[in-house]
Amino acid sequence: MSLDQKFPIVGIGASAGGLEALEGLFRASPEDTGMSFALVTHLARGHVSSLVEILSRFTKMPVKTAANGAVLEPNLSSLLVTQSYTASAAA
Repeated sequence: MSLDQKFPIVGIGASAGGLEALEGLFRASPEDTGMSFALVTHLARGHVSSLVEILSRFTKMPVKTAANGAVLEPNLSSLLVTQSYTASAAA
């Protein structure tokens, strides 16, 4: 992927009650939307999230946990935890 490739980045925020809405969104979305989904969820301190595994059941699009400095890519869902991270568009 080149640095000049442009694609939409969709930011989605959800709390514990948002799982049903996320399921509906990803079940209805094709795996090749051309968009990158950045999911930010509320997570209790010290809690380990299993949301990547749960969301992976609703879509063929790859779902991963984003780490600090993560690269966002088209057709990818990145789960951002409650800590501060900086992400950039794909190189």
